[in-house]
Amino acid sequence: MCIVIDMDVFAQVFSEKSRDHPKYEPVFKWINEGDGKIVYGGETYWKQLKQSERKIDVINEYKNKDKVFKICDNCVDIKEKEAARLIGDSTFNDPHLAGILMVSNCRLVCSRDEGARENIKKIFKGTGFNPRFYTGLGSKNILTRRYIPNNIQKCMGLCLRKTIRKK
Repeated sequence: MCIVIDMDVFAQVFSEKSRDHPKYEPVFKWINEGDGKIVYGGETYWKQLKQSERKIDVINEYKNKDKVFKICDNCVDIKEKEAARLIGDSTFNDPHLAGILMVSNCRLVCSRDEGARENIKKIFKGTGFNPRFYTGLGSKNILTRRYIPNNIQKCMGLCLRKTIRKK
């Protein structure tokens, strides 16, 4: 039901003019015509959205269609720091994606960033929480109800998501 859209593919998902849109069109259709909803939160994600007025317009458009879960920024920021500490690699520039997953209980991420995918897998290794990654047409089978969390958190300042393992 919910998916985190990494900024590295935001335009490819939502702009039919994008050269790579056909690779990400299943995500676009799943959100527009199916069960898909965008989940986001946290200061880092918000800063990335604000870099483009078009991205803000897209989020607002989907909010009006009830296709967005906005989760607690503060909770995501806390989990983002935890994820960055667990990886301990300054080249990992997407710990906010892991933070969004931890807080929301969402299991789907749309990203073409292989490094982010590998680091997110490391963060959740051994926890029983296995995020899935949409990377193109070959992964469209993950856009199903199977990966819908039973308890999507609409956080109101208090996170109920368990803490991830320590290094």
